[in-house]
Amino acid sequence: MPKLGKPPERDETAELGDFVELACLLEPGGIYDGTSLIEAFVEQDELAESPAAADDGAGSYSSTDAGDDDARFQAVVAVWDRLEARNQAFGDAYPFEVDVGARELTTAGSTDLRLTYACCLLASQLARMSKSEQAILTKAFERISRYAILALMPAQADVWVFGTAATAGPFVGGGLQARLHTMATRLGCQVLTDGQGLSPHNSGDGGLDVVGHTNMEGPADRRLVVFGQCACGDNWATKQSEVSLDTWSGRLSLRGALAPVTLIPRDFRDDQGDWKNRFVLSAGNVLVDRRRFLHLIARSPVGPFSDLPRTLLDGLPGLQEAA
Repeated sequence: MPKLGKPPERDETAELGDFVELACLLEPGGIYDGTSLIEAFVEQDELAESPAAADDGAGSYSSTDAGDDDARFQAVVAVWDRLEARNQAFGDAYPFEVDVGARELTTAGSTDLRLTYACCLLASQLARMSKSEQAILTKAFERISRYAILALMPAQADVWVFGTAATAGPFVGGGLQARLHTMATRLGCQVLTDGQGLSPHNSGDGGLDVVGHTNMEGPADRRLVVFGQCACGDNWATKQSEVSLDTWSGRLSLRGALAPVTLIPRDFRDDQGDWKNRFVLSAGNVLVDRRRFLHLIARSPVGPFSDLPRTLLDGLPGLQEAA
């Protein structure tokens, strides 16, 4: 079971929105409100003011400072405005009902799309998960990402999980070297790294999680190819280059157009719906954050729902209440 822990900083509205959503899923009644969030702020402030925290140099302000109650209240208002914006943006895929006036969030009835949202939410909160839960979620996100990329591709395209999370398709089993040769055959190119330090026992993925390519008449090369990197952790921005042409041109003699895509389970938006931070975005890389992800899944020609981590999702008290 995920551990809620302490809330993010009060000016991190998107992260606080995730915190409130996770808290709602963990509540047996499936309801979380602004009063509960304020109580979490107060507890966090009191911990920061403890003698132990002071010894560590923490506690730069006091929970009894003038205006602190108002700052907490304004943070709650901003979070519920963000939750309502998500409600509008995600539509039927949003697994919550938002009451802005009462500042309440309530779990809604479960559907496959809403469970996909819940999976993305959990995958964006790995620090609150156990090691086993982290492994379940990262593998599930990779498998589900295949269907998001399918929705990006023209009809009849082939898209498969490349790494060890694969449960079907041409890349199941074998080490990285064997999978590279399988991919080279499919893309009409050659592996450039044979005999250059890649161990036949390497079972990794080289930073590549999902491979997609168009199917066109004639030779296998010179087609549109998509390389997808699924990044659930906080360091996702530094992983964008792992699927770039600069990285893979030294491994495969690719001929054609390569589109690198980074898929993240977090809602990487500001209050206006723009990117939260353009400075960290790599040129030439397509970013699929939670909003784009759910919109793509909704129109994918094949549903990802058999790949959802059902056991983990079914164990969330709030979702049980809404079932």
